[in-house]
Amino acid sequence: MKKRAAIIVLDSVGIGAMPDAGEFGDAGAHTLGNINAARPLNIPNLTALGIGNIENSRLPRTDAPTAAFGRAAEVTKAAHIRTVSRKR
Repeated sequence: MKKRAAIIVLDSVGIGAMPDAGEFGDAGAHTLGNINAARPLNIPNLTALGIGNIENSRLPRTDAPTAAFGRAAEVTKAAHIRTVSRKR
């Protein structure tokens, strides 16, 4: 049997502010938690995978997550990065 892995990246689904968030006017940001507070999320598959077990997620935890889970942080300050289009 082949072993497989799938990586799910929920880009821009913030789980708490980054340490430098205040520099960009985002102090206290928590996109996922604020959405869930305003309208409880119905995400049973992500809950089963363990999204609620991520530190500071503000979502219900599961006792037996079916996946590994985590939270990533940027290494650079995104506001200072520019995307350059090149003609081919």
